[in-house]
Amino acid sequence: MSPGMYKAEQIVSWMTTAKTPDGQGGTNHELRSSGGAPANAPFHGYDVVYSHDAPDIAAQYIREGDFDLAKKALTSKIYLDRSSVPDHHPYLDAPSKFLYPYALYLRYTGDQSIFTPALKAKIKATAHLVQELRVSEPGSPYDGLIKQSATFDNSPSHLAVDNMAALYGLTAYADLAASWSASDSSWQTEKSWALGQADSVGTALDRALTARMDATKSGGYNACLDACPLFGNGNYQGNWLGTTFMMSSLPWDGRLAGVKDQGVWKDKLDASVRLAFTKRAQTAAAVPAHSWGAWTNGANGYGTVCNDGAGSQLLASDDPELRTEAAAGLRWLFGDQTAPMQWGRASPPVAAGRGTRTSPTWRRGDSAPTARRSWRPASPSRTAAA
Repeated sequence: MSPGMYKAEQIVSWMTTAKTPDGQGGTNHELRSSGGAPANAPFHGYDVVYSHDAPDIAAQYIREGDFDLAKKALTSKIYLDRSSVPDHHPYLDAPSKFLYPYALYLRYTGDQSIFTPALKAKIKATAHLVQELRVSEPGSPYDGLIKQSATFDNSPSHLAVDNMAALYGLTAYADLAASWSASDSSWQTEKSWALGQADSVGTALDRALTARMDATKSGGYNACLDACPLFGNGNYQGNWLGTTFMMSSLPWDGRLAGVKDQGVWKDKLDASVRLAFTKRAQTAAAVPAHSWGAWTNGANGYGTVCNDGAGSQLLASDDPELRTEAAAGLRWLFGDQTAPMQWGRASPPVAAGRGTRTSPTWRRGDSAPTARRSWRPASPSRTAAA
């Protein structure tokens, strides 16, 4: 998400922070991706934390300057327990993403007080978990990559997002270790280890992207590093590429954090985005320009809140036209926003001149949206996170 997205998210995702007992006499400040309201309130949203969502919400609070809430969230037991490990899906980007809000918080505030010995140990253990999640099969085309995952609620596949998140997370950990080495030189070793891991992941990612582009003769990459069934019908949909940027916070946010701006993922960034837009026009005519599509695995949905989180990453593009996609996507979002307290996942077309944006009453996975004038929450069941 881009800095401007926090306010937009507040329009469609009220009460994203819930206070819950932590079971140890304290209070969790639980970051929920949408909703988090009492059961008797007319809100539709996630009613639990999903491991790879909370770090992005915490980071957004930091970017907006709400350091107190971010601090409470990042030190809450529920964040430490859930966001530092892959959950049952599994979301293998979660451990990597757990790391970067801490580095972001320190960069913005200079506040070392939250980093107790226990928290430092937790951060270190999570960073090393990223290494354990990598494939270790010399000779395999996937050697060195993050293992197969369901980060997009897909059939487990090797995904670019998990590896891009690892590049960012490991770099963030190296920054933290460097700051702590001023008072404890042993952290210098951790810094070197983390940067070495990031370089190794980058090498594996370069190899996999090159192999995939060679196999498809496409000249660009998408979310998959193998022949994953996510795009089995060959049609464009929201997870084709945009959510890879959104969920990994690469390339733009990562560049600002010091991730090396090099490798196949960067060299082929512009070509891959152009390819995605061409694919969108050819196979997903319902998805308009400046929308990346919705999380739904179909070619008919197009998103709102998720939209600018993808486009903002193109600020790292070498193509001036693509860099403006960040602003174009945000303008599109403001024009096509869904109703307050609604999913903000996808919206149906709005007839010109109606003067009122309609609210979707469908949820991700439905075959088509249905527009209504009055807001009505869909079922609170959740199939995925974003």
